[in-house]
Amino acid sequence: MRRAIWFVVVGMLAWTGCARETQTKVDPGMRLWPVVQTDWPAVGDEIGVDDVVWVPTKTGASGAKVAYGNGLWLVVWQDARGGVSSVYGMRILDDGTVLDPIGFPISAHAASSSAPAVAFNGTHFFVAWIDARNQVNDVFGARVESTGTILDPYGIPLVLSGYPKGNLAIASDGRDFMLAYTHSRTGNPGFFVTRVSPNGVVLNPLGNLVISGGITFASITWAGFHYMLLFSPLSSRLSATRVAVDGTVLDPGGNYIFSGNSNYYVSISSSASDGTNSLIAYHYYYYYTGSVMKALRINADGDQLDIPQLELSPEYSPQGLRYSHNATTFYQDRYLVVWNDYHVPGNLSQATNSADLYGNIVYPDGTIMTSEGFPVLQEPGHQTLPQLAAGGPGALLVFQDQQRSVNDVRAMLLDENAQPVGQPFYLNVAGNAQYRPKMAAGVDGGGAAQKLVLWQDERGVDLDLYAARVDENGVSLDATAIAVAVADGTQTPGGVIFSGGAYWMVWEDLRDGDADVYAARVMPDGSLVDTVGGFAVAAGAGGQGTPAVAADGAGGVTLAYSDDARGESAVWLVGVAAGGSVGTALQVSDAARPGFAPAMARGDGGVFVAWHAFDGLTQQVEGAFVADGGAVLWGPQVLAASQSVQLRPTVAWDGTQFLVAWEDNRDRVYNVVGVLVGNEGSVSAAVTLGAADRNQFLPSATHDGEHFVVVWEESTDTGSDIRAQRVDATGAPVDATAAYVTQGASPERAPVVVADGPRSVSVAYSRPVVEYPYGASRIRLRTVGFNHPPQAVDQTVVTLEDTPVPLTLSA
Repeated sequence: MRRAIWFVVVGMLAWTGCARETQTKVDPGMRLWPVVQTDWPAVGDEIGVDDVVWVPTKTGASGAKVAYGNGLWLVVWQDARGGVSSVYGMRILDDGTVLDPIGFPISAHAASSSAPAVAFNGTHFFVAWIDARNQVNDVFGARVESTGTILDPYGIPLVLSGYPKGNLAIASDGRDFMLAYTHSRTGNPGFFVTRVSPNGVVLNPLGNLVISGGITFASITWAGFHYMLLFSPLSSRLSATRVAVDGTVLDPGGNYIFSGNSNYYVSISSSASDGTNSLIAYHYYYYYTGSVMKALRINADGDQLDIPQLELSPEYSPQGLRYSHNATTFYQDRYLVVWNDYHVPGNLSQATNSADLYGNIVYPDGTIMTSEGFPVLQEPGHQTLPQLAAGGPGALLVFQDQQRSVNDVRAMLLDENAQPVGQPFYLNVAGNAQYRPKMAAGVDGGGAAQKLVLWQDERGVDLDLYAARVDENGVSLDATAIAVAVADGTQTPGGVIFSGGAYWMVWEDLRDGDADVYAARVMPDGSLVDTVGGFAVAAGAGGQGTPAVAADGAGGVTLAYSDDARGESAVWLVGVAAGGSVGTALQVSDAARPGFAPAMARGDGGVFVAWHAFDGLTQQVEGAFVADGGAVLWGPQVLAASQSVQLRPTVAWDGTQFLVAWEDNRDRVYNVVGVLVGNEGSVSAAVTLGAADRNQFLPSATHDGEHFVVVWEESTDTGSDIRAQRVDATGAPVDATAAYVTQGASPERAPVVVADGPRSVSVAYSRPVVEYPYGASRIRLRTVGFNHPPQAVDQTVVTLEDTPVPLTLSA
């Protein structure tokens, strides 16, 4: 009986397929259960690698508009923080309290959303925008509650029909919304208005024509009895049209406020109403004299009340035509007009290249507070495109700012006298965006597994490099991140490898204007071996960039990089010893075929380098093997000759042979194709690893101790996903269909994979994390694991009665 029990026990232990040898004492009376098996792929939870830092978005923002209702302002703008132009919003209370510190997406999808406009109808806000989801500029909209809830998260189609639309503006009479827009539809292009109900229903889908032909700089406001619609025909005339509540155009074609000629320009205008009359402000430019801001009042019948028209600013001499965008609102008992002004502070007759914000107050009877206007905001750079909305005791001013290298949108609270309340603040704020991760597996001082992730980070003025360690349980060890390269210009990560007990990081660096290759080391405890900024490895005439790195077997590393100092890009190798000394560089690509984007891995006695080269007709992946002493043992040679375009290879080593995978358009879209390369230069037939009808980009490969694992970015209708394929020792795909590592609505990009151990890998990638507190592209990490399917192995053990016996079990 006891022999039978032992047979079952040992059989079940073998059935579990243990991953390593285990010394086990077995009591004949105990019960054992098989380990739960997991099929490929077992994808772990998504984790972050560091804490967020709030900064103005690196991509900037533009086109801010503002409306007031229910005790708060809603500001909307165009924002590309997620990689595609989207519409974002932010709520701000009467006292300037920001309710949404990083804003919130109103329309953030795979297709572009741009040029938003916003109005409030007494119940909720309505945001309209230009939307490219149908491969043409259509108009979509969404209702937004004062709580920030978006009632129409996918948008409401407002104006479709397959022809471009633009010059979007919107206002409300306190119930419905009136949308103004240009529409280039066949047979009757022109400027239209469309009424939208409080529920978002389009009440006249074809729109009502205001004027045929093109216009520029449209604006619309509610004037107490009707809408006041302003626009400029292409002849540079300023026209006003009244629009009834039901959308009837009361002044078809518009009434001229000013008619220009070749010397006069009047285009940009804004208006507000005191409930009886409307004030229209506009920029007047006369080629021989200069620029001036003007205004006039119009009554409910459309009659002009100010002849001559009011001059809100002194004339200043032009330096070419510079438009002064302007905004107008009515609050307390007065109109406030704000515009971007180019005159020299202290010298009102001369122009400068820098725009400040100026303003003036006009009373309902047409009296002007001052003939010279007054400064509202004077700062370095340009402050332009002001927008205003009255609310509470004052008004909110939003504007575009160019103090950084990109456009930003900012806001500032104004009191009842149009004086600033507090300091202006950025609207396009988000978590520090992170891109292009690179990763390596290593061990800490106690021998426990850990990884180091390196990425490009926008928390500073330029794109810099930061890193963080992640322990074997997926916990970040560097919540504040390790500053690796904080310097002028952009730094772009190239690769990371663990060698000689340190993580070696290499990157392309633009601190001196052109591209150079730099390196730095981080110890497993997180300390930097080198100063922040690292040290130059390849710097000189021309550009050196796109580096890759591999261990050299002696505690140092070997770098591959592209160098165009001699006129054509070539692939070079250079060694860096364990102490940091840089060796002599060696060209490995053929001078007749320019080489780009090298990748590499260490093999027996040297390194294998792959790159894509231009042969005069197309791009082909080539490779070469370089011994530790610097001798090129074979290559460069084309690995899989074809007529297709082959780009951006990746390389992994399994202890015997290399897997090389790359982007290849032989199937009319870019799929990932791979070959096996022997240490001596043999090459297997090329195999498509992830056949799909969508483009696949940026492959990354590793070997987990059993299989090669290749991951890549694959295009989808909503952006891109990360997929993975296992490859066996013959070069064949293990899985009939590539597995999904990520499959979400946001685009996941630029994956990199490293092995964690037998049958387990980690994948790092970037994706837009739109939810609070990020609102930016962030680095994310997932583990992907699997086990063998269970296989029972019959074994018997003969023991003495009541005597435990140690058993050695191996998978």
